[in-house]
Amino acid sequence: MTVFGSGDLPPARNIAAQTGGQASLDGDGTGACLDWPRPESGSFIYQFRPLSSMRNPNNTTPIAIEAVPATGRWRGARFLYSVNALAQLPPDTGREVAFAGRSNAGKSSALNLLTGQRRLARVSKTPGRTQLINFFLVEPDRYLVDLPGYGYAQVPDSIRRHWGELLERYLRGRAALRGLLLLMDIRHPLTEMDRQLLDGCAFRQLPTHILLTKADKLSRGAALAALAQLKRGLAADYPGASAQLFSALTRQGIDEAHTRLDGWLGDIGENSENALALVR
Repeated sequence: MTVFGSGDLPPARNIAAQTGGQASLDGDGTGACLDWPRPESGSFIYQFRPLSSMRNPNNTTPIAIEAVPATGRWRGARFLYSVNALAQLPPDTGREVAFAGRSNAGKSSALNLLTGQRRLARVSKTPGRTQLINFFLVEPDRYLVDLPGYGYAQVPDSIRRHWGELLERYLRGRAALRGLLLLMDIRHPLTEMDRQLLDGCAFRQLPTHILLTKADKLSRGAALAALAQLKRGLAADYPGASAQLFSALTRQGIDEAHTRLDGWLGDIGENSENALALVR
């Protein structure tokens, strides 16, 4: 099983080494990567084939950081709707940041802390309760997107396949997606599922920032050591990814995370008609 990539594809971190620095595609440039040996990792919730179309649109214009204070910007966030089919996705305009991670990594708690709201995202003691793509409107044409957690949800295979198809299409082709916030429990960082998600992000060239959650569970020294070890691993396999410590309990790392989110979402500029309609 894979987070990104079907079972016949290796981790993207190995593709460059095996193909001279560039992933090999079918002759027309639209097919899947070559038929790699099947990994022995079983099967995950997300199944994602990294096609050539995963690459981001050719837009290298830097995103300016919004000057609005974080508290004012984020406290206005509100739940918009849940998506269970491609036809339900909002127009592919504006900018979005997706939250991903294992089902017990603390995504809901992080969303609530970063928006300064206690109940924006539902927090449950049962892992895997997020089973839809949930959109939260921050400002006109600016969204936070909560993706289903992977690893724990007990659901039928048919639902897993449906999730895989929906998430594949969203993560592969969503032009509005400007960054991924990947949450990892600091006590269990960089699992194989996390790596496979990072593989897909690296192949698409999607900016990724890691929150090492539950940093309060370790002493300061141990937490810093875990962060340093993670950064060494990222530098070797995912040089484009960044990481920080985070705790929903102590609010550690909230300013750094806000800065990253602001950089990805940027200024709202002029309100589009679609965004105004959603606000109304």
